[in-house]
Amino acid sequence: MHLIPDQRWTEELAHALAPLCDAFTPLEFYRDGVILGTLTVERAYGEDTRPCGWALWRVDHYKTESALVIVAAVGTHPTFSLADCVLPLFDDMARARGCKAVRFHTTRHGLARLAALHGYGATEYVFRKVMT
Repeated sequence: MHLIPDQRWTEELAHALAPLCDAFTPLEFYRDGVILGTLTVERAYGEDTRPCGWALWRVDHYKTESALVIVAAVGTHPTFSLADCVLPLFDDMARARGCKAVRFHTTRHGLARLAALHGYGATEYVFRKVMT
């Protein structure tokens, strides 16, 4: 598995990201970030060189360190887990950019368990209230 920069907004990317979208994070959030360059797109390729997903990320800078922030990651391969393959690659991406941490949010319990197996730990609670 490897990631290759692909800084294009395409219908294929939009279709892959659509299941992640809701009223809080609409598809336009991702589209605008890619088009404006505030989000970097990496295309994931499997060992068979077929495209198998995407990762959208940015680097956040803090007083004492920087963090690679995975804004979205989606798999499109029917036979393997993108998370198992790309979580170790995120470590390499962070180190290459001088980051001391990797951060992402998820609502998926299975991904949280898998991330823990790769050394990630929960560091905060995120609360959300949709106003009607």
